[in-house]
Amino acid sequence: MKMNISLVGLSAREDAALTIFIGMSFKGSTCKTVAFRPGLALPPADLYIIDLAGVGLAQWSVKAEADLLTLLGGSHALLLNFPNNISWVDKGHHCSGRQTLACLSKPYSSENMRGALARFGAGGAASAAVGPSSVCAAVPAPAFVSTAAFAPVFTVAPLAPVAAARLVTTAVPALPLRDSLQALRTLFPELQQHLLLARLLDMVATQQPQELRLTLHHSIVVHPAEGWVSHNAAPGMLERFAQDSSAATMMSVRTLDASQAQLRAGLMGSPRASLDTFLWLLAESSIGAQTPPVQRDAELKLSSMPGFTRIPGVDNLFLQLAAICVRLPQTLSSLRAVFPQHDPSLIARFMLLATASGLGELSLVTGSKAFNSLPSPVPQSRTRASSGFFRAMFQKLF
Repeated sequence: MKMNISLVGLSAREDAALTIFIGMSFKGSTCKTVAFRPGLALPPADLYIIDLAGVGLAQWSVKAEADLLTLLGGSHALLLNFPNNISWVDKGHHCSGRQTLACLSKPYSSENMRGALARFGAGGAASAAVGPSSVCAAVPAPAFVSTAAFAPVFTVAPLAPVAAARLVTTAVPALPLRDSLQALRTLFPELQQHLLLARLLDMVATQQPQELRLTLHHSIVVHPAEGWVSHNAAPGMLERFAQDSSAATMMSVRTLDASQAQLRAGLMGSPRASLDTFLWLLAESSIGAQTPPVQRDAELKLSSMPGFTRIPGVDNLFLQLAAICVRLPQTLSSLRAVFPQHDPSLIARFMLLATASGLGELSLVTGSKAFNSLPSPVPQSRTRASSGFFRAMFQKLF
């Protein structure tokens, strides 16, 4: 069963990890972060996952219970609590009414969380509607069996009549490529200084076959709708144009129809190759070893996995990021929170390359803080990618 889940009062790292976990484990369910503050009215959701300590309700009292019920407004909730805190365990553990509250002891495993959510109906593992029996009948007496035990805490009648949980089934529409590339330019303004890459991104955004003439005898033909590229420039020339903007100032572009694109590719005598891999490699060569500074937060969703088998030397982190982002949109800030041990500029680099390749749907996060408030990137060498490595990549591609 697909559910609309809101996370309330969790730490940034736990919030990001749960968002990714729910997206991967319960396809179709959506997860939204709610920044808690006193007096907050929670947005509508089928289920709230609430950290009791995070909302200031770690210890039970009559007032704490009343505050929790007021906050929930009759909605179902999974409460996260510390294992040695038993103050909530024996409060009102009767099964009546249409509101179900249950508790999960921290630290919990992925299986504990999956089981808890399944009992609320996520993923179709429970009954079609969340009701008093769907959780209470699943587990016997309320108690913390272990530090990661799932146990029902209490179910109460709602403070006001509530309808059965509404399930979110609407798919998120694909973002137009032009919008993604415009967001990329806003996120990394320095990309406009790389003329060859900037011109190719403009061409791809039109979704029309076009020819970019580098010199009198050398061209790049792209067919975005069919996803292929063909060129007759040597790897060394492409590298020079990618890294030296003065060499790219005389380029010219003309629009082709499908038959003309096929003809030009045939006349150049070069095989057609995957456009997304070509753009990934070109973007990597253009920016060199140092990722441009990122200006704000953004959300990335991959339409498909990049062609990593055609890209030598892919960082293992990129494989993990791609596997996550192809399942569920992720923000730059949430990915940095999930992978705090990695250089944050590497995560920004992945977003840049994935979007430049045309596989990433990138959108800016409204109202995000400037990224100078986030942890500073680990200093990187300013040395550009070696010519030999770039040549090897393109020789493998073509």
